[in-house]
Amino acid sequence: MILLFILLHLSEDLAAQFDHQQDIVYGYKDGMALVLDAYIPEENKKGASVICVMSGGMRSGPYWCHYAVYDPIIKGLIESGYVVFAVAHGSQPRYTIEEIRRDISRAVRFIRHNSDKYEIDSQKIGIMGRSSGAQLALMASLGPLPSDPVSWDTVEHESSFLQAVVSYYPGTDLINFGQANKTILEHFQSIGFLIDAAFDFHQWDTLTNRFERIEDPELIRQLYVENSPLAHVSEDAPPVLLFHGDADNTVPIQQSEILVTQLKKVGVTHKLIIAKDQGHGWEDPIENELLNIINWYNMHLLGMEN
Repeated sequence: MILLFILLHLSEDLAAQFDHQQDIVYGYKDGMALVLDAYIPEENKKGASVICVMSGGMRSGPYWCHYAVYDPIIKGLIESGYVVFAVAHGSQPRYTIEEIRRDISRAVRFIRHNSDKYEIDSQKIGIMGRSSGAQLALMASLGPLPSDPVSWDTVEHESSFLQAVVSYYPGTDLINFGQANKTILEHFQSIGFLIDAAFDFHQWDTLTNRFERIEDPELIRQLYVENSPLAHVSEDAPPVLLFHGDADNTVPIQQSEILVTQLKKVGVTHKLIIAKDQGHGWEDPIENELLNIINWYNMHLLGMEN
């Protein structure tokens, strides 16, 4: 989904001048490398950065990161002086959402740990994503995983807290997806989009000495809640900018609307931009789309008034 969006823009002229560093290892998982690409502008550097979660359908890959700059929003961020990190994560069907979530927090810690190298302020890191990438961006922002100050790996000592988020058509409540008491898995099965593996949870069993499938309905429900951005909203959350099409049948706009209600309740700065008559993504930019994103990061990462 995201890859298709990127390939549609391969022919666009790239005006931005930048240093593109590919396949930077930000961690390891099951003996395999987790990688990101860095896009570093050569001029007009703002000293701030934006993490772009390259994800769709809980799938990702380094190839998506290599071509991230062909996304007009990412291209616009680079041209505006932001260092952009395009992050790949472990994908379904091998990894569940519970496991994928940890990859994004690891990427945040890695970037913060290396902020001097990339000439960015460690306290001026934003994040964005589309679809599952948006859900993961919100989870990283609203429910940052705790650091491990005693780990041998000093990257794990870093905070994974983020300062601003932009989220396109995210899932936010995995047990009330589009309507009450309908899980995200039930919703996607009903529209013929299979993401079952991302919610096929397992846990280690000391008796069998292997990972066993979790069958307990209450424990599964708990995992759905734990991986719902809605469940992690607090007054300490960073500012949230949402985009959602009002004709989206893949991820209903209800998912952004209920998040806005909760953000408003606890006093978190937020804004929902509704894309009229648009579904799950759009090929042509909506009015002031890039401007709204640049202004959001300028305001909440740099303190610039619009």
